[in-house]
Amino acid sequence: MHNKELAQEELLQLFRMDQEVIDVEEQNGQIFPVVRTYDDEEYHLRFWCIHCRTWHLHGRGGPQAKYQEGRGGNAGHRSAHCTTGNSPFKANGVVLHVVGKFSETIRKQYRKGTSLFCPVCRNRYSAALNACNCGGCFINKKRRSSHPELAEKYQSFL
Repeated sequence: MHNKELAQEELLQLFRMDQEVIDVEEQNGQIFPVVRTYDDEEYHLRFWCIHCRTWHLHGRGGPQAKYQEGRGGNAGHRSAHCTTGNSPFKANGVVLHVVGKFSETIRKQYRKGTSLFCPVCRNRYSAALNACNCGGCFINKKRRSSHPELAEKYQSFL
């Protein structure tokens, strides 16, 4: 079985529909989603991943590191920690953009979910895209994605 790789234009379309992506940077023909990130002011910069429905943690340099909004400081380009096989974030990584301080209020705005596994390849697939990119191109018709427009666009690429 093979996984379908998304073209840069397809990735761009998905990034523009993702509410956690606030911008897209382009460099040398590659695109990088700029994701809404929060600083816990201790050890982590956090961004919510709609694909695996969890907080991705990236080091901020420790409690002594200065709080800084934007893409500077300890933010910037990072590899994706997403555990779903078809997360668009895995293609080129993400650019962290600190938009504020992490708090319990922000954490409660996001709902964690359970992992979704493809019955064809047995790998995890994106909850937002509601489909797997394996050779069987499984689309889960029994559940409704929390991002139906994004899922519909992705599924049109399969």
